[in-house]
Amino acid sequence: MRTIHYAGGEFIVSDKIAAAIMDYAMALAQGTEADLITIPTYDKRGVSVQSQLLIGPASQILSSPLPGAEPESTDDELLADLGRRAAALRPARPEPEAAHDIDLDLEIGR
Repeated sequence: MRTIHYAGGEFIVSDKIAAAIMDYAMALAQGTEADLITIPTYDKRGVSVQSQLLIGPASQILSSPLPGAEPESTDDELLADLGRRAAALRPARPEPEAAHDIDLDLEIGR
């Protein structure tokens, strides 16, 4: 479990959700977009609630470990959604050429 510190407040999330939030926030920071996400969080008493988080290019978020936390549950659908959102903001990378597609005569100057 991790504590997310944001805008003068804090909330508790699973390690995987914290990583997905940080990754998505970093992708948003590389552009000019902001987004509102709804995430499962825990308050200081351990009560599960749904929280909304507005993140964008100017977001300053800190994620820190929560010592002695209970085992965590994850929301696989949320993790996949945040991963898709972050990937959509990043530039596409060209696929490397397969070895059989390279003309070896050209590669060694023949």
